[in-house]
Amino acid sequence: MNTKYPLIICLLFVFHGLVAQTTVSVERTDTLRYTLMFAINSFCIEPEWKNNAQEIRRIDSVAHFYRQNRNFDVISVEIVASASFDGGRQMNDLLSERRAMEVEEFLFERFHFSEQTLISINWVGADWGDLQDFILEDEIMSIGEKAELLEIINDNTLSYEQKEARIRQMNRGATFNHLVRYALDLFRRADIKMIVRYREIIYVPQPEEPEPVIQEPPPVAFWRIKTNLAYLGAGVLNMGVEFPIGNRLSLDIPVIYSPYTIAPVWRIRTLGIQPEVRWWTHQTMMGHFFGLHGHLVYYNVSLNPYNRYQDREGRTPLWGFGLSYGYVLNLSGRWNLEFSIGGGYARLDYDIFYNVPNGALRGTGTRNYWGVTRAAIGLTYQFNRRR
Repeated sequence: MNTKYPLIICLLFVFHGLVAQTTVSVERTDTLRYTLMFAINSFCIEPEWKNNAQEIRRIDSVAHFYRQNRNFDVISVEIVASASFDGGRQMNDLLSERRAMEVEEFLFERFHFSEQTLISINWVGADWGDLQDFILEDEIMSIGEKAELLEIINDNTLSYEQKEARIRQMNRGATFNHLVRYALDLFRRADIKMIVRYREIIYVPQPEEPEPVIQEPPPVAFWRIKTNLAYLGAGVLNMGVEFPIGNRLSLDIPVIYSPYTIAPVWRIRTLGIQPEVRWWTHQTMMGHFFGLHGHLVYYNVSLNPYNRYQDREGRTPLWGFGLSYGYVLNLSGRWNLEFSIGGGYARLDYDIFYNVPNGALRGTGTRNYWGVTRAAIGLTYQFNRRR
């Protein structure tokens, strides 16, 4: 899955110098897989049977996304339906065929596929290969019982009905009852493989580098309040405070909080903090400084119509640390302009959802990021007190 947007989540918090963006359109493909289960001797899709409700919600989510986005296309659909071996060959061939047709109709009602979509429909009756796989992985049956079952399945001299009869007779029916309880429901299903193509818009940040103006510093500020202009431009509220903690040392504590959705394709919902201890080369809280910072951010972000990225229910916020350099320039009286840039580490663990209302989970990701972790243009107001 795409890992660039989680990186942008980090940069939205720490890269305060963001003032413009350009976009790049990229074509991508994905393979989506679903499984619908069927009751014994049934070819009807029952939403409450097994995990069908969850799979139908996933399919409906993609179908809604498909209908709402012109840049989203279904390239191909493959349907493979099967049945359990009990009941006779003729019955199971008919059941698997009807199940495949039912799934095809189910998908057409939701997607209304174009003529360019390649559709493949197959039915296999009883899938003896899947039954062999189950027998080999089963931890309850004895080795001898497994060997006898495999011998029956692979005996080409036996007809379908003879294989079924031999299996039913094993261990006075105990083996067949075990398969009924643990295996046969697994084979009454239809597997769906769908390949989709879509165009994704990537936002590329374009920072501006300010030119600092050299000016005589005012008296030392005992403490300051501040805000980041680039954050406000992006629609994210932020506020910070800074105060001295020692000789040529200060503590800077910026906080961001954005609880709202700006637009369906532009959501920057965050709550974060990035405290930094600063060492000043000449005068505390004026001129040049070096800093050591850490960051912790909870996020729910989407920057295009396709994907939404979110920390895992508040359990995996972005976190990390870094070093920075900066300069504070006096504008007039108590007003100052602050520039800083730094680099370090950020860790992201996130879920990826389709960017639609109640969009289904599309995948998960992790990211160990090394790079820019702080870059700011801040407007500050100081409250002066001489030492």
